[in-house]
Amino acid sequence: MKQEIELKIIYSKKNIKIKDSYLVKKKIEMKAVLEEILKKDPYQDYRDRTFRQYLKEWRCHNILYHIPLKYFKGHCKDCDLSVNESKFRCFVYSILGCL
Repeated sequence: MKQEIELKIIYSKKNIKIKDSYLVKKKIEMKAVLEEILKKDPYQDYRDRTFRQYLKEWRCHNILYHIPLKYFKGHCKDCDLSVNESKFRCFVYSILGCL
């Protein structure tokens, strides 16, 4: 029997925080969850990236979370889909998020 994962989502004008985002492991599940998150987003007009860019960032967080270093475990446990993300980070997300 498949267990339903309940994520806590925190919305603000500058960020969408997905608490314990590492629990969603499959890309297809991430897509479905992210679609729901963005549909319910009360600050849609403030977002500056595409669905695909957000998905790649989330995937990148999950990849880094599974690297056995303390920093990544703490930093990548949750995913922050921030507005005005640095170009460097977006570049990294675009590469690692494709894996």
